[in-house]
Amino acid sequence: MLTMLAGPTGMEYITRALAAGASNRLRRALRAGGGRRVCRAGEIGGCSTRFRWCIFGPVNPMELDRRIKVLEVPGLEEPTLVAAWPGIGLVGYNAVEFLRTALDPRPVARIEVDEFFSLQGVQVKDGLCLPVHFPTNTFYGWKDPGGKRDILLFLGASQPISGMEMPLASLVVEFALKCGVRQVITAAAMVTQIDHMAPSKIWAVAGRTEDWGLLEKLGAQKLQEGVIGGLNGLLVGVAQQRGLNAACLMGEMPHYTTHIENPKASLVVLEMLTAMLGITVDLGPLRERSRFVETQIHTFLQSARERTESQETPAAAGPEGSEETELADEETRPEDESKEEETEPGRVKKCPPSRGGGPTIN
Repeated sequence: MLTMLAGPTGMEYITRALAAGASNRLRRALRAGGGRRVCRAGEIGGCSTRFRWCIFGPVNPMELDRRIKVLEVPGLEEPTLVAAWPGIGLVGYNAVEFLRTALDPRPVARIEVDEFFSLQGVQVKDGLCLPVHFPTNTFYGWKDPGGKRDILLFLGASQPISGMEMPLASLVVEFALKCGVRQVITAAAMVTQIDHMAPSKIWAVAGRTEDWGLLEKLGAQKLQEGVIGGLNGLLVGVAQQRGLNAACLMGEMPHYTTHIENPKASLVVLEMLTAMLGITVDLGPLRERSRFVETQIHTFLQSARERTESQETPAAAGPEGSEETELADEETRPEDESKEEETEPGRVKKCPPSRGGGPTIN
């Protein structure tokens, strides 16, 4: 549990100890959790004696929403919030998940609100139904060893149901503000007429005109107008309203591959993101995955094209049609992000479909 306390600097907080009789061992553990100072409650004015032990650090003196469960004190210095939810091609989500795996940050908080999500089935493995779990919404804290840029990561395992987007975005921004965040970055996909063998460009939007300098310097293409769907876009707007610098990075991907993951687009997002954060991450595994998926797409389309050309007439196609026709049919199915398919290792993941028409951003 986390309770805020306004101290001399106006930027202090206290946490309840898990044991009434705290020992030196507990004090060391609390320090390791990010506290600047650990002391007895009686040593600070205005602190109730029912809080036997206290930790102080840079968090705004406001109470947290009860739906935010703090796992440990973040202890970060004005971190940058990097957030993502699943979207088209899993571009943004896979980019941030790759960063989480590379940095290995500690989970510091969760948003626990089951009513934000709708479960429409149960997973089965080896003939048995697996336990039902609601999608996770987890914050991770990473302390820069070089002392340059701390990072607060957020990964939402699923987009919320309709009507709950704004409440969830507000909770994410609320916790970010408590941790001293001043900048928010999200990631998404930019669906265009690009060929799958062509290099992916990085597109971006910023919350303020003055924030565009760094984005342009790093080679981002400016999105002149449009709508960024889902939480990957909405969070930028909510953060901007709360006075935070905000940006969304979008990796370009072909319009005909929206149902599978696109690591090439995730790669360009990560290259831009790491440059903005001033950190170095080994992107080799993601480059290798990008080449693999690119080859799989090319082989599939080439095979479908050859079979189509070998048919005498379109009527000669079987009742199921060609694979190329099946791919086109998939692109017209109604959007249902809750039915994302799992795949075996080495196979290409199926992803939520996009809506038709023009550039699609999600």
